[in-house]
Amino acid sequence: MYRGPIEDPRVTGSRFRLKEWHYISFASDRYFLAVAVVQLGYVASGFCYLVDRETGTRFEWEALSPMGRALSFAQGPTRGASRFKASGAHVELARSRASLSLTLRGAGRDVVVEGDLAIRQSASLSLLCALPSGGRAYTNKAAALPATARLTIDGEAVDLNGMAAIDWTRSLAERETKWKWASFSGLADGVAIGLNLSAEVYDDASGASRENVFFRDGDLYILGAARFGVPARPKSEPWTIIGDDLDLTFTPIGARAQKKNFGLVVSDFVQPYGTFRGVVRGVEITDAFGVVESHRSVW
Repeated sequence: MYRGPIEDPRVTGSRFRLKEWHYISFASDRYFLAVAVVQLGYVASGFCYLVDRETGTRFEWEALSPMGRALSFAQGPTRGASRFKASGAHVELARSRASLSLTLRGAGRDVVVEGDLAIRQSASLSLLCALPSGGRAYTNKAAALPATARLTIDGEAVDLNGMAAIDWTRSLAERETKWKWASFSGLADGVAIGLNLSAEVYDDASGASRENVFFRDGDLYILGAARFGVPARPKSEPWTIIGDDLDLTFTPIGARAQKKNFGLVVSDFVQPYGTFRGVVRGVEITDAFGVVESHRSVW
């Protein structure tokens, strides 16, 4: 584990074994925006969704690229940018910025979203670890990053202040990979706080994920194991996450889910978005917005 990004993590392998994803979320008082690009070798994908927190309405874009031709992935977490270009769509994700021009669909209509995010970097966690099959994985995670967004949403220009979270990962992943994940950014008594938690991936001998970290006021604090309680209806019912350092309840207001079978590649996940409440390292969490996820991939 390292504080800050590794410029060149040197995780290499066959393009069909190497898995990469670059994710950025942005939370303001009014909107939650999540955007990601994923390179699986056989296929690449991009997605973006925008949630109006006042109404719960979600608008979404998703695209697939056979053999990954539409995606060029950043050389490293601090080097270059990840770009997904498809018909009528452009996404570019870099260390301290993101730009997009997309048509999102939802609520019976289409919404054009264009604009840029500016992200001020702070503490982040890097993890470089061996996997059971002999491969390696590298991930860089951060949350509670001060950010601004200048967006045009369906012709209306909006300037937003909020906080961002990032996930930049390159992995020679196991053929079948499962994980639970949680991420949020918010405020506690006016101080920026953020969280990254996982389970069933990157675990040490005790069963604790090595990437569990709490961000507070520009610093980071390593956490122990997290136990996810996934409800029978994960899109709508509360989740629980407990551990020695935390006791959280997550309440969804909606969810993004996918079940895809491309033959050699299978993706099955649910990613609800909503609010977290509880305690992390003695800090009371009252209304932090973010996501949880239960994911299974065969790739």
